[in-house]
Amino acid sequence: MTVPARSSFATVLLLAACTAGPCGPPSQGTSAQAQAALATLLATQDLAGARIGVMVRDLETGDVLCAHDADKGFLTASNMKLLSSAIALSRLGTEFRFDTRVVAESVDGDTVAGDLFLVGGGDPSLGSEPEVASSGDVMAPLHALAVSLHARGIRRVRGCVRGDASAQSFARYGNGWQWDYLEEDYAAPCAALNFAQNVLTVLVHPTSFGLPARLELELPIALPTWLRCEVATVSSNGDSGVHFARSPLDSEVVVTGAIAAGAKPVRLQVAVPDPAAYAAAAFTAALHACGIVVDGEAGVGIAPPGAQVVAEHRSPPLSAIVVPLLEHSINLYAEQCWRTAAHRLVFARSFADCERFGKQALSNLDVDTAGMVLADGSGLSRRNLVQPRQLVALLAAVHTEPRLRPMNDALPVAGVSGTLKARFQDSAAAGRVRAKTGFVSYVIGLSGYVDRDATAAPVAFSVLVNNFTCEPDAAKAAVDAFVEQLAASLR
Repeated sequence: MTVPARSSFATVLLLAACTAGPCGPPSQGTSAQAQAALATLLATQDLAGARIGVMVRDLETGDVLCAHDADKGFLTASNMKLLSSAIALSRLGTEFRFDTRVVAESVDGDTVAGDLFLVGGGDPSLGSEPEVASSGDVMAPLHALAVSLHARGIRRVRGCVRGDASAQSFARYGNGWQWDYLEEDYAAPCAALNFAQNVLTVLVHPTSFGLPARLELELPIALPTWLRCEVATVSSNGDSGVHFARSPLDSEVVVTGAIAAGAKPVRLQVAVPDPAAYAAAAFTAALHACGIVVDGEAGVGIAPPGAQVVAEHRSPPLSAIVVPLLEHSINLYAEQCWRTAAHRLVFARSFADCERFGKQALSNLDVDTAGMVLADGSGLSRRNLVQPRQLVALLAAVHTEPRLRPMNDALPVAGVSGTLKARFQDSAAAGRVRAKTGFVSYVIGLSGYVDRDATAAPVAFSVLVNNFTCEPDAAKAAVDAFVEQLAASLR
């Protein structure tokens, strides 16, 4: 990567520590190396014209080793998940568990006389990590609920299974999410009732030349009416290319393209438009598999007051849920942890309520929230504004606060795990940097720690880059080079 000379380096280095506020004098050697790494980052030609915010703080001494625009607001991408995880853990506690209940209007002997309701309590992990990580069976928790009903003697549901997501009134999508994200699996809608990350796996099978392809679902549920196939089967030596699209104003997903006769099925991950309906359909399938007949088709509805609880599922503790949340950067988990904490503790009914709740929780962790904008919990929103100094203050709290300790173990490790597994390999940062990654269009973020020996506290850092116009890999490489230099200086 070419690094040309650029003016104002002296100003950058002179003001570096000042942008972070008062602190003690940093170690001269380490500070000089950190500031040299910062100067290199700021001079990177690929980042010309971009906004760059940086803070690096020694948590052993409190010294700011270097900083640039650390008190300016930046889009965070998935670095926002550090905030949402801390908000949920600090207010709900590490042992908090989400509940999903099965309730019936009336049970007469071995028969549910009316509808059976699957009532969501906000659990984002139902049918997903960490509970089903070992078995790989997303149906496992629904099968367990069905087995529980069978053990009670229930053999028939005269009505239908209805998914009840009424515990939360928020919009299904985050505040400020882009329309062109909404058909993607990483932007699946959020609800009080979720299943398998609200993503449906669709297999596109070729048929015979000239005939339409055939769709199949990996789960044993009926093909939903909102999924339509317009894929043609072409000759065996033809080119295959299959994709899907959903209009932002329509729930219908149209699978289009071509697939060669005799080709292997194409696997697509499609975000469902209605999580509660999806969960109800999957639970209906689990009941049938357990020998319980359901007369009606799955749907959505609200359980009547006083309905009888006939089975209940509890999620793993929040301390376990934040592991895949941070390690694999799961947007649904971050959204639901943030929303559920606000809803349960202050009965939040809007994004504005969640923001007020979140800022108060962060203030209680000694994070100055002045100038902060919290639009969502995942970082997909382009309305978020967070300063590098605020992220470093949060990282300092995570390092010392027992309630936040699960976050330390959940952060991806450079060259080893999660979203950092393929980065920093064979470098000074490998195995020593624990950090949250972040990327949306024109935004890169990396915030976390550089570990030293066991007797010294780590160095906390936050790097946020907005409005770059180079390729994302080039922006990521510039940030990684800065962190590698920082890690090398702390050997």
